Amino acid sequence: MKSPSKSKWQGQSGQVGLIILLIMVVILSLGLSLAARTSQQAEIAIQQEDTTRVFNAAESGVEAALASIYQHEEANDVSGISEEIASLDLTESNSNINYSITKSNILETHLKQGTSTELLVPAAGSISFYWATEAACADSASLLLSVYSNDAGNITAKHYAVGNCSGAGTRGDNFIANDVGPAPYKYGYTLFTSATDQFVRVKPVYNDTDIKIVGSPATSQFTINSQAQNSLAGQEARTFEVKRTLSTAPAFMEYALVSGSSIIKN
Repeated sequence: MKSPSKSKWQGQSGQVGLIILLIMVVILSLGLSLAARTSQQAEIAIQQEDTTRVFNAAESGVEAALASIYQHEEANDVSGISEEIASLDLTESNSNINYSITKSNILETHLKQGTSTELLVPAAGSISFYWATEAACADSASLLLSVYSNDAGNITAKHYAVGNCSGAGTRGDNFIANDVGPAPYKYGYTLFTSATDQFVRVKPVYNDTDIKIVGSPATSQFTINSQAQNSLAGQEARTFEVKRTLSTAPAFMEYALVSGSSIIKN
């Protein structure tokens, strides 16, 4: 027969073993959980790094397109901008980068009073202007349209003040009468251009205004689409779409006199 003290010791030994086993299970579970979390965080960090790299690559495509537009503007050759998809090779970017530049003859924007936007006129055609959503004549804008022409080296500028509000609300400023614009625009006007016209500058007077410009075949803005995709195992891809209007000289330049040689007063 076993002594009571020995049976008691064996019972306590069994309990200690069970407790140790439970502690080891808990420690193992915590270790596996920590390892899984560490691995997950590492994957997230790698994914974020890929996302940032592809994001920056797509931005680089936009910058390349903007630089191309700027170079053509400096060379007065905006009509020579290619609308085909171009590729950009960046060393160590690990990304396939493609961008395109699309010329648009439609511009919808908000113009502040006294600021200007420009349109290129590559050939004879027409440009329609729709503006103003305010009900009262006193709260709406009129437009100053300046057409710059080059006829065999003879540079000229013609200015058209458009928008007398029409009807009983006319300002009495002898501006050219406007047509009724399509909703939501209150006023409209169509300007016809010739083959010698180079570009048209649009400036609101009296007030700021929402405006929509539709030109045929005038160019009013460029749409840049840039896409970058991870060229490695990842599937990260980012796409940017940016709209850029034509560069416009500061407003004070419209009243500056520029000469290629000395100006002599007679």
